[in-house]
Amino acid sequence: MRFHTPSQRVFVRQSWLNDLLLCPQRARFGVAIPQMRSGSDATIMGTALHHAIEMALVAGGDMHLEDMIVAANDKFHYLQLNESWKETNIDPDKYEVYIASMCEAWHGEIRPHVEMGGEIEKAFAFPLGMQIYDWDVWCEGTMDYITPSGQIWDWKTASRAYNARDKQAKAIQPTVYAAGAVITGLCQDFPVDFSYGIMLRNEKPKAQIVDVRRALIERGEDGGTSSSEAYALFRGMLSDAIATESTRYPEESNFEAV
Repeated sequence: MRFHTPSQRVFVRQSWLNDLLLCPQRARFGVAIPQMRSGSDATIMGTALHHAIEMALVAGGDMHLEDMIVAANDKFHYLQLNESWKETNIDPDKYEVYIASMCEAWHGEIRPHVEMGGEIEKAFAFPLGMQIYDWDVWCEGTMDYITPSGQIWDWKTASRAYNARDKQAKAIQPTVYAAGAVITGLCQDFPVDFSYGIMLRNEKPKAQIVDVRRALIERGEDGGTSSSEAYALFRGMLSDAIATESTRYPEESNFEAV
């Protein structure tokens, strides 16, 4: 959550919204005690893979696998030395093995399905159409990649495969990103296609693509039902969070949780 006093706007990201719906206290701590969100070997490994994928996309997908692995390892070692992170249950002796495996998984199993020529790290922001305690509520975020035809990709590293049905039914990130794409003109209209490109932390390369489609319930495009009750609950929770955090640091004009 980020407050911008000059515009009287509060900006929320999909990750914070997800925390809010899972556990309001967790979302509150994300703002009040941001140091609780320290990095780990898994997160800096993911950042290194993102870096290598971006380089491959800039090259139009023609980057050699060996060069991609070198780029990812170089970035990982840089983050090890310059970022705050903690060890998890990942064997440190296998860091480079996992990085090479995930690079190979993206290069061989995901890249062939990705349309080249799109935009990398595309930032967006849009109003949610609500005002709480004189604050206009906006959503903001950054898409890992959006193709020329409007398909959104998000790169993930994970220890196990995703549940595709669960992502289609419950994931907030595709909903926020799809809305952002349409409202800001990156996509002409709903439905919007969102794909997770997942690289599993295995010694042998293994990838997964989970496709999610977001559409307008009111137009009957996803077979769903009205979400007015869920929206009312969400608005109430968000109101409480904004009311609490908007006066936490009155001497600061702008602060955010990372």
